[in-house]
Amino acid sequence: FFVCGMNDNDLRAQAITEFRGFIPEKNILFSKQLQKVNRRSATGLSPALVIVDESHYASFRSSQVDKFLRNIDNPELLVLSVSATAMAELAAGANGNATFGQVYLRPGDGYYSLQELFSRDLIRQSVDITKDPDQFVDLVAAEYEYQRDHGDSKYNIVRLPNQWYYKDLEDDIHAMDLDINFINHHTCTGINISDFNNYIRDRPERCTIIWIYGSLRAGKQLDTTHIGFVHDTASSSPDVIAQSLMGRVLGYHKSANYVRCYTDI
Repeated sequence: FFVCGMNDNDLRAQAITEFRGFIPEKNILFSKQLQKVNRRSATGLSPALVIVDESHYASFRSSQVDKFLRNIDNPELLVLSVSATAMAELAAGANGNATFGQVYLRPGDGYYSLQELFSRDLIRQSVDITKDPDQFVDLVAAEYEYQRDHGDSKYNIVRLPNQWYYKDLEDDIHAMDLDINFINHHTCTGINISDFNNYIRDRPERCTIIWIYGSLRAGKQLDTTHIGFVHDTASSSPDVIAQSLMGRVLGYHKSANYVRCYTDI
């Protein structure tokens, strides 16, 4: 089984694709699927291996992941937990609260790192949209002018404080007479959203802002070829920052894209 405590359809679809031929789709369980299995009681399941992805998230006692593991009837069960922010698990092991081996996966050639993001001066403090929406609109205007001056329209991803902020922000941006298109990831229809990358596969005809709320966290792979900037929450904990939009613009073969990142610096 491949399990994850997150409720993220994009990430589950990605896992199904990556493990095709190795793990059946019915055995790839995220939050909603785990809840259904746990309600039926997973007692009697005896897999040899369970991979817990994003194990820093929702793997605490009495969580859906914990309930699933406790119901498995196999004393020789192997559990592989995977996380880019495994500090809590490592601390638990160091304190003698867990027994496990550790494998650190070192980035290979072509990995675009946080260090490079800083060295290129592409990281900035994000704006607290709840307190200073005017400053955020000014930021959008500046980014719009940058893309216009460089003749290169881009998609730009903005995480909202909640799903309902977009309307007032769109009205304020339109009031500045900017030729910007908008996509709301949570309300749009008529677009295949089985994979977020379907939005951004082709270069946009004009500067486009994509509003998101709870998406694009953890291990979701993002194609940054046509991304201009990302703007994340103004104040977050370090592991959330690392796993949010900043983490999505890093990775393999992304150094040529020069995505500007606004986050809790």
